Amino acid sequence: MEKEIRLIDKLNRFIPLFPGIRNPEQLSLHLENSLLELLGANKSAVYLCIPPQTAPKLFSRSGIPETGILINNSIPESVNLVFQQCEELYLSAEKSSNETNQHPFDPSIPVCSSLLSPLISGEKAIGVVVLGSFSPDAFNEEHLLIARMLVNLANSVLNTIPQDIHTQAGETVPHIQKPPHSKSKTDLDYKLIVQEGPEAIAIMDMDLRIVEWNNEAENVFGFRKQEMLGQQGGNVLLLHDVRLASGNAIDSGSVTGLAMQRKHFETVGFRKNREEFPVDMAVSLFQFNGENYFSFNIRDISEEKRNKSELESATSRLKTLIYNLEAGILMEDENRRIALINKYFCNLFKIPVEPEMMLGIDCTRAADQSGHMFGDPEDFSQKIIHIISEKKPVIGEELELPNGVFFERDYLPIFSGDKFIGHLWQYRDITNRKLVERSLKSAMVAAESASNAKSRFLANMSHEIRTPLNAIVGMIRLLCDTELSESQQKLLHNLNVSSGSLLSIINDILDFSKIESGQMDLDNSDFDLRELLQQVVDSMEYKAAEKKIALNLFIDPSIESLVIGDASRLHQVLNNLTSNAIKFTLEGRVELRCELLKSDGKSYTVEFSVEDTGIGVNPDNIGKIFESFQQEDESITRMYGGTGLGLAISNQLVRLMGGSLKVSSTKGIGSKFYFSLDFAKGSTVLPEQLPFTIPEMFNLSEIRILLVEDNKFNQFIAKALLDKWGADTVIAENGRVAVDILKEATFDLVLMDLQMPVMDGITAAGIIRNKLEMDIPILALTANVVKGIVEKCEAAGMNGYISKPFDPDDFYQKILSVLKNKILQLVTKSNKT
Repeated sequence: MEKEIRLIDKLNRFIPLFPGIRNPEQLSLHLENSLLELLGANKSAVYLCIPPQTAPKLFSRSGIPETGILINNSIPESVNLVFQQCEELYLSAEKSSNETNQHPFDPSIPVCSSLLSPLISGEKAIGVVVLGSFSPDAFNEEHLLIARMLVNLANSVLNTIPQDIHTQAGETVPHIQKPPHSKSKTDLDYKLIVQEGPEAIAIMDMDLRIVEWNNEAENVFGFRKQEMLGQQGGNVLLLHDVRLASGNAIDSGSVTGLAMQRKHFETVGFRKNREEFPVDMAVSLFQFNGENYFSFNIRDISEEKRNKSELESATSRLKTLIYNLEAGILMEDENRRIALINKYFCNLFKIPVEPEMMLGIDCTRAADQSGHMFGDPEDFSQKIIHIISEKKPVIGEELELPNGVFFERDYLPIFSGDKFIGHLWQYRDITNRKLVERSLKSAMVAAESASNAKSRFLANMSHEIRTPLNAIVGMIRLLCDTELSESQQKLLHNLNVSSGSLLSIINDILDFSKIESGQMDLDNSDFDLRELLQQVVDSMEYKAAEKKIALNLFIDPSIESLVIGDASRLHQVLNNLTSNAIKFTLEGRVELRCELLKSDGKSYTVEFSVEDTGIGVNPDNIGKIFESFQQEDESITRMYGGTGLGLAISNQLVRLMGGSLKVSSTKGIGSKFYFSLDFAKGSTVLPEQLPFTIPEMFNLSEIRILLVEDNKFNQFIAKALLDKWGADTVIAENGRVAVDILKEATFDLVLMDLQMPVMDGITAAGIIRNKLEMDIPILALTANVVKGIVEKCEAAGMNGYISKPFDPDDFYQKILSVLKNKILQLVTKSNKT
């Protein structure tokens, strides 16, 4: 496309002058000089055949004497050949030695190549144009195209010249005076080309007065043609440049002939509003109807100048950016020669010269020389060859050097349209980044190892502390069911309170550790909100009664009972806040409130609050009470006890559920702790509700249970509870014994401890499910309640878990839940009898 634009630009400068030709000599002169300038030829000649002639005659020549053209006083054989065959002929110095094709120029003249093109009218030649050059490769396809177009135009003009004009070479052609007011076809063609031309054209006489002003000139300058005729050209162009251009045109051309060589000037134009703008001006001298004129072809180059300036600015900024970029940049052309390289690249590859000295160097050789920096130079070179052959982008490729340095390499093939024009490479030193990545990886491994160690520690601590505690709590509860004296009951009550406090502290520590390590997850499911609130109050009534303070519960009547959330964590928070309020209240009341803030029918926003008339909190210490292991002051700890973890855990649990725990308090008057949570509307029936009514303490006498437990105290506690409920219980000391028993006997339920010698509970459950292919319900017995245990139980095929120490009510309800089908059968059977 670029070649075509240059071609059209060249032709536009010469085509408008052809219509003014009035005789063959003018035509030959203009054609010859046009081709000389456009094609860069060194010598030329034009032969024309004017009737009644039958052979071509020499009409004009340039750069050679007549004797050099007319060999032996006759037309060269090569000219006659083109004249007869009407085909173009290209002769080189080698071909000129061929006897059948006589060279059009004298052999003594050093012309290495020549081009002969016929002027054709219909199917016959009416002339031949001969061009010669000192270069053996002077003419290419573009040159042939230009010559063909101008020769075709000359054909058209020659056909308009009156046929009764017989002109010999060198004769002066008389001017033919046309009748007044008559207009020939040539005049009309001339007017059309000038007026509708793509460039602004101003034709001036020898006094530089404007005699023609075309349509494009009106568009460019803003002056109408009527305004400009007769005006001085200096009114729209810089006068000095107009005079200089016209003087040069006279010096280079023949006033008695037509247009000679055109001269280009960049000058200043003036629009009608006197706005200055840059123009490209080309002037040529020609003769029309016996008068001499200057033709000024003018182009507004404002946009070109602006684009060029912007391009130069952008190029400058880009070059500055590339040269200062903290990356090595190398750009190669399509032949792999360096077109651009920056200093950073030279530094990376230890090139001891300035980047400018690298331009034009073959990158293939340079890559081979740089390969020694890498462990395998041949592999480095072959990889580059492979990338280039693929011509596909490569981003972020890492290269390690033997000295521990790392490079990161990007490759981009460069295309202009569909044409491939080069390669762009970018290299970055990423050694520091790789070192940081390695350090981070090591730190992550260490952190993960520490986290795993912490998880194992928590699991072991949970198991080791809860296991004996389970025995203590269980024994106390069993003792409570026996006949005791009043003093024994009092001692047992105090022991029960102490064990409960110890269990609460252990639970707080474990919960805090789980939250801190991100091991706490929510278990959202359907639950009865009203029932949960009532359970909190019921469990705290005895504490409030001991201190003789009122414990009140308010539930907004517009709140529906069933919602979706983590009932266990909500119960833990409300239980903690209510317990704290009772602990720090000496007289008065504690009130647990649940109020509806907003509802859209599908979800609810509920505010929970616990308000007391206790000791209150100093405003300066409000932020402190939510910190881990912190209370308001040491006197509080000595007087009321506690670990300082309760509020910290509650605060983090509320955040985990999507709320924010807040407090308002007045020292000596009381405190209010409150937060709001969003709940989705729950199902109409709770999933764990049994679809039948069970007596308050259903007898499990027809239920066979396999208790798998290695700890003797836990065996005793669990079996005592199961015996109390009437179940038939068999004990297995570990998972291996349990599997062997199940191979021989049938049971309704397996209670499986997780941590046991010989075979643990997870492994045993997997064997029961996968090898024995039994679907018997299995409940895990675990003192280990850290993250992952529930998931492991589910993965092994267990149906749930019971946490140690055993809560008798929870223990009993879990058994009923997993045996509901069996129990339904028993209840139905019992009702029938």
